[in-house]
Amino acid sequence: MRSRTATLAAALALIAVCLWIVPDYGMGWDEPTRWRSGDRKVEYYAGFAEAESWREHIATAPKDLYPGLFDIPLALADRFLSIDRFLWGHYWSLFFGLAGLGAVWLTARRLERSNGWIPAGLCGALLLLLVPDYFGHMFINPKDIPFAAAYGWAVFGLVAFVSGFPRPTWRRTLFFGLTVGLCMATRLPGGVVIGYAALTAALWLLIQRPAYSGWAPWFRDAGALLTRGVAAGIIALATLLPWWPAAHGNPFAAPAEAVGDLHSFSATIPVFYAGRVFEAGDGPATYALWMFLISMPPWFHALLALAVVALATSWSSFVDCIRQGDARMWSLAAVALAAGFPMLYVTFAQPAIHNGFRHMLYVLPPLAVLAALGLQWAGNRWLGEPNHRVFAYGGLVLLALVAVSTLIRLHPYQYVYYNALIGGPAGSYGRYETEYWFTSTKHGLEWLSQWRQSAVAAEENAAPIRLVITGPWHVAEPFLPEGFELTGDPAKADLFMANTQMMMHTLHEGEVIHMIERMGLPILVIKDLRTGR
Repeated sequence: MRSRTATLAAALALIAVCLWIVPDYGMGWDEPTRWRSGDRKVEYYAGFAEAESWREHIATAPKDLYPGLFDIPLALADRFLSIDRFLWGHYWSLFFGLAGLGAVWLTARRLERSNGWIPAGLCGALLLLLVPDYFGHMFINPKDIPFAAAYGWAVFGLVAFVSGFPRPTWRRTLFFGLTVGLCMATRLPGGVVIGYAALTAALWLLIQRPAYSGWAPWFRDAGALLTRGVAAGIIALATLLPWWPAAHGNPFAAPAEAVGDLHSFSATIPVFYAGRVFEAGDGPATYALWMFLISMPPWFHALLALAVVALATSWSSFVDCIRQGDARMWSLAAVALAAGFPMLYVTFAQPAIHNGFRHMLYVLPPLAVLAALGLQWAGNRWLGEPNHRVFAYGGLVLLALVAVSTLIRLHPYQYVYYNALIGGPAGSYGRYETEYWFTSTKHGLEWLSQWRQSAVAAEENAAPIRLVITGPWHVAEPFLPEGFELTGDPAKADLFMANTQMMMHTLHEGEVIHMIERMGLPILVIKDLRTGR
Protein backbone atom coordinates (compact mmCIF):
# COMPACT_ATOMS: atom_id res chain seq x y z
CA MET A 1 0.00 0.00 0.00
CA ARG A 2 2.83 2.37 0.86
CA SER A 3 4.61 1.67 -2.42
CA ARG A 4 1.42 2.44 -4.35
CA THR A 5 0.98 5.69 -2.45
CA ALA A 6 4.60 6.64 -3.11
CA THR A 7 4.22 5.81 -6.81
CA LEU A 8 1.05 7.89 -7.07
CA ALA A 9 2.70 10.81 -5.28
CA ALA A 10 5.72 10.62 -7.59
CA ALA A 11 3.48 10.50 -10.67
CA LEU A 12 1.48 13.53 -9.53
CA ALA A 13 4.67 15.45 -8.77
CA LEU A 14 6.04 14.60 -12.21
CA ILE A 15 2.86 15.75 -13.94
CA ALA A 16 2.87 18.99 -11.94
CA VAL A 17 6.49 19.75 -12.89
CA CYS A 18 5.85 18.98 -16.55
CA LEU A 19 2.75 21.18 -16.67
CA TRP A 20 4.73 23.98 -15.03
CA ILE A 21 7.53 23.98 -17.60
CA VAL A 22 5.39 23.57 -20.75
CA PRO A 23 5.40 27.37 -21.47
CA ASP A 24 9.21 27.35 -21.55
CA TYR A 25 9.34 25.59 -24.91
CA GLY A 26 9.32 27.32 -28.27
CA MET A 27 7.50 26.42 -31.47
CA GLY A 28 8.77 23.60 -33.64
CA TRP A 29 8.66 24.09 -37.40
CA ASP A 30 6.21 21.21 -37.95
CA GLU A 31 3.52 22.37 -35.53
CA PRO A 32 1.63 24.71 -37.92
CA THR A 33 1.75 21.94 -40.53
CA ARG A 34 -0.05 19.63 -38.15
CA TRP A 35 -2.59 22.37 -37.37
CA ARG A 36 -3.43 22.76 -41.04
CA SER A 37 -3.69 19.00 -41.44
CA GLY A 38 -6.12 18.79 -38.53
CA ASP A 39 -8.20 21.69 -39.90
CA ARG A 40 -8.52 19.98 -43.29
CA LYS A 41 -9.72 16.76 -41.70
CA VAL A 42 -12.27 18.55 -39.51
CA GLU A 43 -13.54 20.58 -42.49
CA TYR A 44 -13.89 17.35 -44.45
CA TYR A 45 -16.11 15.86 -41.75
CA ALA A 46 -18.10 19.08 -41.42
CA GLY A 47 -18.71 18.94 -45.17
CA PHE A 48 -20.82 15.79 -44.85
CA ALA A 49 -23.67 17.91 -43.49
CA GLU A 50 -24.00 19.80 -46.78
CA ALA A 51 -22.82 17.15 -49.24
CA GLU A 52 -25.40 15.98 -51.77
CA SER A 53 -23.62 12.66 -52.19
CA TRP A 54 -21.48 11.05 -49.50
CA ARG A 55 -19.67 9.02 -52.13
CA GLU A 56 -18.67 12.16 -54.02
CA HIS A 57 -17.72 13.94 -50.81
CA ILE A 58 -15.42 11.09 -49.78
CA ALA A 59 -13.48 11.76 -52.98
CA THR A 60 -12.63 15.21 -51.53
CA ALA A 61 -10.93 13.73 -48.43
CA PRO A 62 -7.48 15.24 -47.74
CA LYS A 63 -4.83 12.94 -49.16
CA ASP A 64 -2.11 13.26 -46.55
CA LEU A 65 0.28 10.64 -45.26
CA TYR A 66 -0.45 11.21 -41.58
CA PRO A 67 -3.60 10.12 -39.74
CA GLY A 68 -5.03 12.59 -37.26
CA LEU A 69 -5.12 11.12 -33.77
CA PHE A 70 -2.99 14.07 -32.65
CA ASP A 71 -4.25 16.68 -35.13
CA ILE A 72 -8.04 16.25 -35.08
CA PRO A 73 -8.69 16.71 -31.33
CA LEU A 74 -6.49 19.82 -31.34
CA ALA A 75 -8.32 21.21 -34.37
CA LEU A 76 -11.70 20.51 -32.75
CA ALA A 77 -10.61 22.25 -29.55
CA ASP A 78 -9.50 25.28 -31.56
CA ARG A 79 -12.72 25.27 -33.57
CA PHE A 80 -15.12 25.14 -30.61
CA LEU A 81 -13.09 26.53 -27.69
CA SER A 82 -10.81 29.06 -29.45
CA ILE A 83 -7.74 27.80 -27.61
CA ASP A 84 -4.15 29.00 -27.95
CA ARG A 85 -3.21 26.15 -30.26
CA PHE A 86 0.52 26.67 -29.76
CA LEU A 87 0.37 26.32 -25.98
CA TRP A 88 -2.34 23.67 -25.85
CA GLY A 89 -0.62 21.73 -28.60
CA HIS A 90 2.33 21.39 -26.24
CA TYR A 91 0.05 20.22 -23.44
CA TRP A 92 -1.46 17.71 -25.86
CA SER A 93 2.01 16.49 -26.85
CA LEU A 94 2.88 16.18 -23.16
CA PHE A 95 -0.21 14.01 -22.65
CA PHE A 96 1.10 11.56 -25.23
CA GLY A 97 4.57 11.64 -23.71
CA LEU A 98 3.20 10.78 -20.28
CA ALA A 99 0.99 8.09 -21.82
CA GLY A 100 4.15 6.52 -23.23
CA LEU A 101 5.59 6.36 -19.73
CA GLY A 102 2.40 4.66 -18.58
CA ALA A 103 2.69 2.05 -21.31
CA VAL A 104 6.25 1.23 -20.25
CA TRP A 105 5.23 1.00 -16.61
CA LEU A 106 2.38 -1.42 -17.35
CA THR A 107 4.41 -3.57 -19.76
CA ALA A 108 7.44 -3.94 -17.50
CA ARG A 109 5.19 -4.54 -14.50
CA ARG A 110 3.48 -7.39 -16.34
CA LEU A 111 6.81 -9.00 -17.24
CA GLU A 112 8.74 -8.43 -14.01
CA ARG A 113 9.51 -11.07 -11.43
CA SER A 114 7.42 -10.87 -8.30
CA ASN A 115 10.52 -11.07 -6.08
CA GLY A 116 12.49 -8.39 -7.92
CA TRP A 117 14.70 -6.10 -5.86
CA ILE A 118 13.24 -3.08 -7.69
CA PRO A 119 9.81 -2.55 -9.25
CA ALA A 120 10.58 -2.96 -12.95
CA GLY A 121 7.45 -1.10 -14.03
CA LEU A 122 8.25 2.11 -12.17
CA CYS A 123 11.93 1.77 -13.02
CA GLY A 124 11.21 1.44 -16.76
CA ALA A 125 9.02 4.53 -16.79
CA LEU A 126 11.69 6.55 -14.97
CA LEU A 127 14.39 5.32 -17.33
CA LEU A 128 12.42 6.49 -20.35
CA LEU A 129 11.63 9.81 -18.71
CA LEU A 130 15.32 10.49 -18.04
CA VAL A 131 16.37 9.90 -21.66
CA PRO A 132 16.96 13.48 -22.90
CA ASP A 133 15.83 12.71 -26.45
CA TYR A 134 12.46 11.49 -25.18
CA PHE A 135 12.02 14.14 -22.50
CA GLY A 136 12.88 17.04 -24.79
CA HIS A 137 10.58 15.92 -27.60
CA MET A 138 7.77 15.21 -25.15
CA PHE A 139 6.74 18.88 -25.10
CA ILE A 140 7.13 19.92 -28.74
CA ASN A 141 6.91 16.99 -31.12
CA PRO A 142 3.46 16.49 -32.72
CA LYS A 143 4.40 13.39 -34.72
CA ASP A 144 7.12 11.24 -33.20
CA ILE A 145 6.10 11.44 -29.53
CA PRO A 146 2.45 10.50 -30.23
CA PHE A 147 3.71 7.59 -32.31
CA ALA A 148 6.19 6.52 -29.62
CA ALA A 149 3.47 6.56 -26.98
CA ALA A 150 0.96 4.72 -29.16
CA TYR A 151 3.61 2.18 -30.16
CA GLY A 152 4.32 1.58 -26.48
CA TRP A 153 0.64 0.87 -25.89
CA ALA A 154 0.47 -1.37 -28.96
CA VAL A 155 3.39 -3.36 -27.54
CA PHE A 156 1.48 -3.65 -24.25
CA GLY A 157 -1.50 -4.91 -26.24
CA LEU A 158 0.82 -7.35 -28.01
CA VAL A 159 2.04 -8.67 -24.65
CA ALA A 160 -1.55 -9.16 -23.47
CA PHE A 161 -2.36 -10.99 -26.71
CA VAL A 162 0.73 -13.23 -26.73
CA SER A 163 0.39 -14.14 -23.06
CA GLY A 164 -2.98 -15.69 -23.93
CA PHE A 165 -1.58 -18.15 -26.51
CA PRO A 166 -2.85 -20.44 -27.92
CA ARG A 167 -6.33 -19.02 -27.41
CA PRO A 168 -6.24 -15.35 -26.40
CA THR A 169 -9.59 -14.24 -25.04
CA TRP A 170 -11.74 -12.06 -27.25
CA ARG A 171 -11.31 -9.29 -24.71
CA ARG A 172 -7.53 -9.42 -25.20
CA THR A 173 -8.03 -9.57 -28.94
CA LEU A 174 -10.22 -6.49 -28.86
CA PHE A 175 -7.72 -4.60 -26.70
CA PHE A 176 -4.84 -5.59 -28.98
CA GLY A 177 -6.71 -4.47 -32.09
CA LEU A 178 -7.66 -1.14 -30.49
CA THR A 179 -4.09 -0.37 -29.40
CA VAL A 180 -2.69 -1.21 -32.84
CA GLY A 181 -5.42 0.85 -34.50
CA LEU A 182 -4.64 3.88 -32.35
CA CYS A 183 -0.95 3.37 -33.08
CA MET A 184 -1.70 3.42 -36.81
CA ALA A 185 -3.83 6.52 -36.21
CA THR A 186 -0.63 8.35 -35.28
CA ARG A 187 1.58 6.81 -37.97
CA LEU A 188 0.62 4.09 -40.39
CA PRO A 189 3.73 1.88 -39.91
CA GLY A 190 2.33 1.08 -36.46
CA GLY A 191 0.44 -1.71 -38.20
CA VAL A 192 3.69 -3.69 -38.12
CA VAL A 193 2.74 -4.76 -34.58
CA ILE A 194 0.13 -7.06 -36.15
CA GLY A 195 3.03 -8.59 -38.05
CA TYR A 196 4.88 -9.15 -34.75
CA ALA A 197 1.87 -11.03 -33.44
CA ALA A 198 1.66 -13.14 -36.60
CA LEU A 199 5.36 -14.04 -36.47
CA THR A 200 5.20 -14.84 -32.76
CA ALA A 201 2.13 -17.00 -33.27
CA ALA A 202 3.76 -18.90 -36.13
CA LEU A 203 6.87 -19.60 -34.04
CA TRP A 204 4.73 -20.64 -31.08
CA LEU A 205 2.81 -23.14 -33.18
CA LEU A 206 6.00 -24.47 -34.72
CA ILE A 207 7.86 -24.92 -31.43
CA GLN A 208 4.85 -26.27 -29.53
CA ARG A 209 3.93 -28.82 -32.21
CA PRO A 210 5.70 -31.78 -30.50
CA ALA A 211 3.70 -31.14 -27.30
CA TYR A 212 0.39 -31.90 -29.06
CA SER A 213 -1.02 -35.42 -29.02
CA GLY A 214 -1.99 -35.15 -32.66
CA TRP A 215 -2.58 -32.82 -35.58
CA ALA A 216 -6.27 -32.17 -34.86
CA PRO A 217 -5.80 -30.17 -31.62
CA TRP A 218 -2.83 -28.37 -33.18
CA PHE A 219 -4.95 -27.29 -36.15
CA ARG A 220 -7.73 -26.18 -33.81
CA ASP A 221 -5.35 -23.92 -31.91
CA ALA A 222 -3.81 -22.68 -35.17
CA GLY A 223 -7.28 -21.83 -36.42
CA ALA A 224 -8.10 -20.05 -33.16
CA LEU A 225 -4.93 -17.96 -33.40
CA LEU A 226 -5.56 -17.14 -37.05
CA THR A 227 -9.17 -16.14 -36.36
CA ARG A 228 -8.18 -13.88 -33.49
CA GLY A 229 -5.30 -12.37 -35.43
CA VAL A 230 -7.54 -11.51 -38.37
CA ALA A 231 -10.12 -10.08 -35.97
CA ALA A 232 -7.44 -7.92 -34.34
CA GLY A 233 -6.40 -6.65 -37.77
CA ILE A 234 -9.98 -5.76 -38.69
CA ILE A 235 -10.46 -3.97 -35.37
CA ALA A 236 -7.23 -2.06 -35.94
CA LEU A 237 -8.33 -0.97 -39.41
CA ALA A 238 -11.76 0.08 -38.14
CA THR A 239 -10.10 2.09 -35.35
CA LEU A 240 -7.82 3.82 -37.85
CA LEU A 241 -10.46 4.91 -40.37
CA PRO A 242 -12.11 7.77 -38.42
CA TRP A 243 -8.71 9.37 -37.92
CA TRP A 244 -7.53 9.06 -41.53
CA PRO A 245 -10.00 10.29 -44.15
CA ALA A 246 -7.51 9.51 -46.91
CA ALA A 247 -8.43 5.83 -46.54
CA HIS A 248 -12.19 6.31 -46.80
CA GLY A 249 -12.16 5.72 -50.54
CA ASN A 250 -10.18 2.48 -50.36
CA PRO A 251 -9.42 1.38 -46.78
CA PHE A 252 -7.37 -1.63 -47.85
CA ALA A 253 -5.09 -0.15 -50.52
CA ALA A 254 -4.51 3.30 -49.00
CA PRO A 255 -2.42 2.20 -45.97
CA ALA A 256 -0.05 0.11 -48.09
CA GLU A 257 0.39 2.94 -50.61
CA ALA A 258 1.00 5.50 -47.86
CA VAL A 259 3.58 3.33 -46.11
CA GLY A 260 5.41 2.95 -49.43
CA ASP A 261 5.40 6.72 -49.90
CA LEU A 262 6.66 7.31 -46.35
CA HIS A 263 9.65 5.09 -47.09
CA SER A 264 11.07 7.72 -49.46
CA PHE A 265 9.04 10.77 -48.42
CA SER A 266 12.04 12.59 -46.94
CA ALA A 267 14.62 11.43 -49.46
CA THR A 268 15.70 14.95 -50.52
CA ILE A 269 15.79 16.55 -47.05
CA PRO A 270 19.35 17.58 -46.13
CA VAL A 271 21.04 15.73 -43.28
CA PHE A 272 24.02 17.03 -41.29
CA TYR A 273 26.11 14.04 -40.29
CA ALA A 274 29.76 13.77 -39.24
CA GLY A 275 30.42 17.31 -40.42
CA ARG A 276 29.01 17.01 -43.90
CA VAL A 277 25.64 17.49 -45.57
CA PHE A 278 23.88 14.96 -47.77
CA GLU A 279 20.33 14.06 -48.72
CA ALA A 280 18.45 11.72 -46.41
CA GLY A 281 18.01 9.18 -49.20
CA ASP A 282 21.80 8.94 -49.57
CA GLY A 283 22.66 8.45 -45.90
CA PRO A 284 24.86 5.61 -44.63
CA ALA A 285 23.17 2.36 -43.67
CA THR A 286 24.43 2.75 -40.11
CA TYR A 287 22.87 6.21 -39.67
CA ALA A 288 20.12 5.21 -37.21
CA LEU A 289 22.35 2.82 -35.25
CA TRP A 290 25.10 5.42 -34.90
CA MET A 291 22.67 8.14 -33.88
CA PHE A 292 21.23 5.79 -31.26
CA LEU A 293 24.71 5.08 -29.99
CA ILE A 294 25.69 8.73 -29.56
CA SER A 295 22.37 10.27 -28.54
CA MET A 296 21.43 7.93 -25.68
CA PRO A 297 22.94 8.35 -22.19
CA PRO A 298 25.69 5.83 -21.38
CA TRP A 299 23.66 4.39 -18.50
CA PHE A 300 20.88 3.49 -20.94
CA HIS A 301 23.32 1.54 -23.08
CA ALA A 302 24.71 -0.13 -19.95
CA LEU A 303 21.27 -1.29 -18.82
CA LEU A 304 20.49 -2.67 -22.27
CA ALA A 305 23.81 -4.51 -22.11
CA LEU A 306 22.68 -6.03 -18.81
CA ALA A 307 19.53 -7.26 -20.54
CA VAL A 308 21.69 -8.91 -23.22
CA VAL A 309 23.90 -10.49 -20.55
CA ALA A 310 20.79 -11.76 -18.77
CA LEU A 311 19.66 -13.46 -21.94
CA ALA A 312 23.09 -14.86 -22.76
CA THR A 313 23.72 -16.30 -19.30
CA SER A 314 20.22 -17.73 -19.01
CA TRP A 315 19.91 -18.87 -22.59
CA SER A 316 19.32 -22.54 -21.88
CA SER A 317 16.58 -21.87 -19.32
CA PHE A 318 15.11 -19.22 -21.60
CA VAL A 319 14.92 -21.71 -24.46
CA ASP A 320 13.36 -24.32 -22.16
CA CYS A 321 10.71 -21.85 -21.05
CA ILE A 322 10.00 -20.98 -24.67
CA ARG A 323 9.60 -24.66 -25.54
CA GLN A 324 7.28 -25.16 -22.60
CA GLY A 325 5.10 -22.29 -23.76
CA ASP A 326 5.87 -20.02 -20.78
CA ALA A 327 3.64 -16.97 -21.36
CA ARG A 328 6.06 -14.54 -19.71
CA MET A 329 9.00 -15.62 -21.85
CA TRP A 330 6.98 -15.49 -25.06
CA SER A 331 5.75 -12.01 -24.14
CA LEU A 332 9.31 -10.93 -23.39
CA ALA A 333 10.41 -12.24 -26.79
CA ALA A 334 7.61 -10.22 -28.43
CA VAL A 335 8.83 -7.05 -26.69
CA ALA A 336 12.38 -7.75 -27.87
CA LEU A 337 11.03 -8.19 -31.41
CA ALA A 338 9.20 -4.86 -31.19
CA ALA A 339 12.39 -3.15 -30.04
CA GLY A 340 14.84 -4.83 -32.37
CA PHE A 341 13.03 -5.24 -35.67
CA PRO A 342 12.73 -1.51 -36.48
CA MET A 343 16.47 -1.03 -35.97
CA LEU A 344 17.24 -3.95 -38.27
CA TYR A 345 14.74 -2.68 -40.83
CA VAL A 346 16.18 0.82 -41.11
CA THR A 347 19.68 -0.63 -41.32
CA PHE A 348 18.96 -2.97 -44.21
CA ALA A 349 16.01 -1.31 -45.99
CA GLN A 350 17.51 2.18 -45.54
CA PRO A 351 14.38 4.35 -45.60
CA ALA A 352 14.97 8.09 -45.77
CA ILE A 353 15.26 9.35 -42.19
CA HIS A 354 16.79 12.54 -40.84
CA ASN A 355 17.05 14.74 -37.74
CA GLY A 356 19.13 12.30 -35.76
CA PHE A 357 17.19 9.66 -33.89
CA ARG A 358 13.79 11.35 -33.72
CA HIS A 359 12.14 9.13 -36.35
CA MET A 360 13.09 6.13 -34.21
CA LEU A 361 11.85 7.43 -30.86
CA TYR A 362 9.12 4.80 -30.93
CA VAL A 363 11.60 2.01 -30.12
CA LEU A 364 12.48 3.67 -26.81
CA PRO A 365 9.42 2.42 -24.85
CA PRO A 366 10.10 -1.30 -25.50
CA LEU A 367 13.83 -0.68 -25.01
CA ALA A 368 13.09 0.95 -21.64
CA VAL A 369 11.11 -2.15 -20.68
CA LEU A 370 14.05 -4.38 -21.55
CA ALA A 371 16.49 -2.08 -19.72
CA ALA A 372 14.38 -2.16 -16.55
CA LEU A 373 14.08 -5.95 -16.68
CA GLY A 374 17.83 -6.22 -17.24
CA LEU A 375 18.46 -4.08 -14.17
CA GLN A 376 16.08 -6.20 -12.12
CA TRP A 377 17.76 -9.39 -13.30
CA ALA A 378 21.23 -8.06 -12.44
CA GLY A 379 20.13 -7.10 -8.95
CA ASN A 380 18.45 -10.43 -8.30
CA ARG A 381 21.57 -12.26 -9.44
CA TRP A 382 24.35 -10.17 -7.89
CA LEU A 383 22.77 -8.37 -4.93
CA GLY A 384 21.96 -11.21 -2.59
CA GLU A 385 23.09 -9.41 0.56
CA PRO A 386 20.94 -6.58 2.00
CA ASN A 387 24.04 -4.38 2.36
CA HIS A 388 24.77 -4.76 -1.31
CA ARG A 389 21.27 -3.61 -2.18
CA VAL A 390 21.65 -0.52 -0.02
CA PHE A 391 24.67 0.50 -2.05
CA ALA A 392 22.84 -0.31 -5.27
CA TYR A 393 19.89 1.87 -4.26
CA GLY A 394 22.28 4.68 -3.46
CA GLY A 395 23.94 4.27 -6.84
CA LEU A 396 20.59 4.45 -8.62
CA VAL A 397 19.65 7.60 -6.75
CA LEU A 398 22.99 9.17 -7.68
CA LEU A 399 22.49 8.14 -11.31
CA ALA A 400 19.02 9.66 -11.32
CA LEU A 401 20.36 12.92 -9.88
CA VAL A 402 23.02 13.09 -12.60
CA ALA A 403 20.39 12.43 -15.28
CA VAL A 404 18.05 15.07 -13.85
CA SER A 405 20.96 17.51 -13.69
CA THR A 406 21.56 16.98 -17.41
CA LEU A 407 17.90 17.67 -18.19
CA ILE A 408 18.01 20.88 -16.14
CA ARG A 409 21.24 22.11 -17.71
CA LEU A 410 19.87 21.59 -21.22
CA HIS A 411 16.41 23.03 -20.50
CA PRO A 412 14.42 23.69 -22.66
CA TYR A 413 16.52 22.02 -25.38
CA GLN A 414 16.98 18.56 -23.87
CA TYR A 415 16.73 16.84 -27.23
CA VAL A 416 20.07 18.30 -28.39
CA TYR A 417 21.84 15.92 -26.01
CA TYR A 418 24.76 13.81 -27.21
CA ASN A 419 26.85 11.56 -25.00
CA ALA A 420 30.55 11.54 -24.20
CA LEU A 421 31.35 9.27 -27.14
CA ILE A 422 31.55 12.41 -29.31
CA GLY A 423 32.32 14.84 -26.50
CA GLY A 424 28.80 15.53 -25.26
CA PRO A 425 26.56 18.32 -26.60
CA ALA A 426 29.60 20.54 -27.12
CA GLY A 427 31.24 17.83 -29.22
CA SER A 428 28.27 17.74 -31.60
CA TYR A 429 28.89 21.36 -32.66
CA GLY A 430 29.74 21.46 -36.35
CA ARG A 431 29.34 17.70 -36.69
CA TYR A 432 25.71 16.68 -36.08
CA GLU A 433 22.23 18.18 -36.14
CA THR A 434 21.30 19.87 -32.92
CA GLU A 435 18.36 22.31 -32.56
CA TYR A 436 16.61 21.26 -35.77
CA TRP A 437 13.09 22.14 -34.57
CA PHE A 438 14.01 25.86 -34.41
CA THR A 439 12.28 26.23 -31.03
CA SER A 440 15.04 28.64 -29.99
CA THR A 441 13.62 31.19 -32.45
CA LYS A 442 10.95 32.16 -29.92
CA HIS A 443 13.51 32.59 -27.17
CA GLY A 444 15.78 34.67 -29.40
CA LEU A 445 12.89 36.98 -30.26
CA GLU A 446 12.03 37.36 -26.58
CA TRP A 447 15.58 38.51 -25.92
CA LEU A 448 15.43 40.91 -28.87
CA SER A 449 12.24 42.42 -27.48
CA GLN A 450 13.98 43.27 -24.22
CA TRP A 451 17.07 44.46 -26.09
CA ARG A 452 15.01 46.83 -28.23
CA GLN A 453 13.11 48.18 -25.25
CA SER A 454 16.37 49.25 -23.66
CA ALA A 455 17.54 50.73 -26.99
CA VAL A 456 14.32 52.70 -27.45
CA ALA A 457 14.60 54.01 -23.91
CA ALA A 458 17.99 55.43 -24.82
CA GLU A 459 16.93 56.68 -28.26
CA GLU A 460 13.37 57.79 -28.84
CA ASN A 461 11.58 57.26 -32.16
CA ALA A 462 13.82 54.36 -33.07
CA ALA A 463 13.19 53.05 -36.59
CA PRO A 464 11.94 49.48 -37.14
CA ILE A 465 14.69 46.89 -37.05
CA ARG A 466 14.92 44.59 -40.05
CA LEU A 467 15.72 41.01 -39.11
CA VAL A 468 16.87 38.16 -41.32
CA ILE A 469 16.55 34.65 -39.92
CA THR A 470 17.36 31.11 -40.97
CA GLY A 471 14.66 28.52 -40.88
CA PRO A 472 10.93 28.85 -41.53
CA TRP A 473 9.29 32.19 -40.90
CA HIS A 474 6.19 30.61 -39.41
CA VAL A 475 8.07 29.79 -36.18
CA ALA A 476 9.04 33.45 -35.84
CA GLU A 477 6.00 35.43 -37.01
CA PRO A 478 3.73 34.62 -34.01
CA PHE A 479 6.40 35.91 -31.62
CA LEU A 480 7.86 38.79 -33.62
CA PRO A 481 8.13 41.77 -31.22
CA GLU A 482 6.83 45.21 -32.02
CA GLY A 483 9.37 47.29 -33.90
CA PHE A 484 10.83 44.39 -35.90
CA GLU A 485 10.37 43.43 -39.54
CA LEU A 486 11.38 40.14 -41.16
CA THR A 487 13.28 40.39 -44.41
CA GLY A 488 14.77 37.83 -46.74
CA ASP A 489 17.48 40.22 -48.00
CA PRO A 490 20.60 40.18 -45.79
CA ALA A 491 21.90 43.33 -47.51
CA LYS A 492 18.95 45.28 -46.09
CA ALA A 493 18.87 43.58 -42.69
CA ASP A 494 20.08 45.10 -39.45
CA LEU A 495 20.27 41.88 -37.47
CA PHE A 496 20.82 38.24 -38.28
CA MET A 497 19.43 35.41 -36.11
CA ALA A 498 20.22 31.76 -36.76
CA ASN A 499 20.42 28.50 -34.90
CA THR A 500 23.60 26.52 -35.26
CA GLN A 501 22.09 23.49 -36.96
CA MET A 502 24.16 22.84 -40.10
CA MET A 503 26.30 25.85 -39.06
CA MET A 504 23.82 28.28 -40.59
CA HIS A 505 24.89 31.01 -38.18
CA THR A 506 28.13 31.34 -40.16
CA LEU A 507 26.33 32.53 -43.32
CA HIS A 508 26.75 36.24 -42.50
CA GLU A 509 29.41 38.21 -40.66
CA GLY A 510 28.59 40.60 -37.85
CA GLU A 511 29.08 41.34 -34.19
CA VAL A 512 27.58 38.66 -31.95
CA ILE A 513 25.23 40.44 -29.54
CA HIS A 514 23.56 37.40 -28.02
CA MET A 515 24.00 33.65 -27.90
CA ILE A 516 21.91 30.85 -26.41
CA GLU A 517 24.18 28.08 -25.20
CA ARG A 518 23.75 24.84 -23.27
CA MET A 519 26.53 22.58 -21.93
CA GLY A 520 29.09 24.18 -24.23
CA LEU A 521 26.89 23.91 -27.33
CA PRO A 522 25.95 27.18 -29.07
CA ILE A 523 22.29 26.81 -30.02
CA LEU A 524 21.28 30.22 -31.40
CA VAL A 525 23.33 33.24 -32.40
CA ILE A 526 22.17 36.83 -32.99
CA LYS A 527 24.49 39.15 -34.92
CA ASP A 528 24.44 42.87 -35.63
CA LEU A 529 25.11 43.10 -39.35
CA ARG A 530 25.52 46.88 -39.26
CA THR A 531 28.87 46.72 -37.51
CA GLY A 532 30.65 45.37 -40.57
CA ARG A 533 29.29 47.92 -43.04
